[in-house]
Amino acid sequence: MILALLPIALAAELSLHIDTKTLVVGQSVPVKVAVINGGSFGVPVLPVGKGLLAQFQGQSSQHVIVNFESTRITEYNFQLAATAEGRWSLGPVDLVVDGKRLHAPAVTIDVGAPPIDQGGEPVVATISDETPVLGQVVVYRFQFQYDKPLVNARWTRPEFPGFIPEVNAEPVQREYQLMQDGVATTIQTIEVPLVAAGTGVQTIQPAQLTAQFRAKNRRRRRSVDDLFGNSPFGLRGSTETRTLSTQPVSVSIGALPILGQPARYSGLVGQFKAKLRASTTQVKLGDSVTLEYILVGDGTLAGFKLPPPAETAGFRVYDDAPEIRTQLLDGRFRSQLTVRRAVVPEREGILVVPPIVVSTYDTEAEQYVVVSTGAVELTVVPGEEGGGVVSSYGQIQGDSREAVAAIDQDILPVIAPGGVRDRTLKGATVILSSAVALPGMVWGLLTMFGWLRSRRPAPLAVLKARLADLPSAPDQRLASLESIFRGTVAELLGVAVHGLNGQQVEGLSSEAASLYADFERARYGGGAVADLEARVNGFVRGAR
Repeated sequence: MILALLPIALAAELSLHIDTKTLVVGQSVPVKVAVINGGSFGVPVLPVGKGLLAQFQGQSSQHVIVNFESTRITEYNFQLAATAEGRWSLGPVDLVVDGKRLHAPAVTIDVGAPPIDQGGEPVVATISDETPVLGQVVVYRFQFQYDKPLVNARWTRPEFPGFIPEVNAEPVQREYQLMQDGVATTIQTIEVPLVAAGTGVQTIQPAQLTAQFRAKNRRRRRSVDDLFGNSPFGLRGSTETRTLSTQPVSVSIGALPILGQPARYSGLVGQFKAKLRASTTQVKLGDSVTLEYILVGDGTLAGFKLPPPAETAGFRVYDDAPEIRTQLLDGRFRSQLTVRRAVVPEREGILVVPPIVVSTYDTEAEQYVVVSTGAVELTVVPGEEGGGVVSSYGQIQGDSREAVAAIDQDILPVIAPGGVRDRTLKGATVILSSAVALPGMVWGLLTMFGWLRSRRPAPLAVLKARLADLPSAPDQRLASLESIFRGTVAELLGVAVHGLNGQQVEGLSSEAASLYADFERARYGGGAVADLEARVNGFVRGAR
């Protein structure tokens, strides 16, 4: 009767579920294909890539009632085994449920190298390269293998002489289960990325592990502790503690070769690839276009900066802070740097942004190589006149933008101590008395405002006075002259200075239009500017 009152499910669903998407060769994990609120016949087909093997294990059903809503779930259970390194596809799954074909999308599985052969040792320590060069990233790996129930394990990290930690990556710990000689075995690994920082032979001392295993209690159960059997919750006598130690690891760090080192060597060590792409291929003069530079490799990118363009490149650049992402998986270190560079063209026409060239030391080729992007071609079209106020000119270097710091606090009104006022009629007497005098106070303030306004210097007089106090630096002097000129024109036309455009200036006079055009060219490094100061002086001082 109760079941008859439950709402009917709206639609059937099909899903593909796996606990992890990163495996190693020899590892197996369960996979489930679930049919929710629907019925189907037969076992679904689970397609897998050639580096994976799937085996059907059976099916199960359950009926769940939550908040008077009934959900029927049928699960088809598979065991997935990784057989080869690579990136493989699991799925997709298509299944006819209640006469309708449902689809579960495919999942990508990354399969890494098999665990290190421990040769019967419970713990081993290795390093990815025993002969690195200065600046190279290596991965120290501690591996613990066991086939008994583990209660607790504590690893003592050794010192790493001759190395410093990779600042953009943290140690990674993994655990996975394998079948070895028919025995279910668990392997735990800890991987630490390191950067070679000191030359010569270095010795990493043994790492130690203290492990507590669940022990079999063979004596007769007579105490309270015996009630727990082999559970780790027993009070005494239920665990076996062992201290395990690895062998020391010897590493010989070599220096980078001096012969053949480029004059502008970037300091990058490893194998890298780079690409450069633009957000658009057309830009207005005065606007900017964003270029995205991506550098990927197996070396550290800490402290790396893009090389600046040549002074005669025909554009200025402003670089955002670099974004660095790293990945550490099965002894392999990968890093990626992304920099967004704003390019501001200085003249119209076709602008070719040259390739970004970076010199690196290739650890595989054992020589210095050049990592280069392709060039980017931009079409620079005329910009809108008066589109912005010049604050700097071509010779001013550097990015003057400031980062905005976010404050993770709510901004609320501040209530000072003692700020609670009397809300009774007696307490309001002062306010009521003040209201009587309010009209007189307003009249007095208006009179004072008018008097102060009459004493304020005329805007044109202020602009003329600024001509006598120009900065000495050429670029700043030119920017100040343009600001004074634009302010004078805006005052004569009766418009806002930030909305001033070339068409308005042409309506004022030919002299003003000529000055306006010359300032536009000077902004981007073009045109003659030798007589601009004298011409602006004559124009501003003659303005009435």
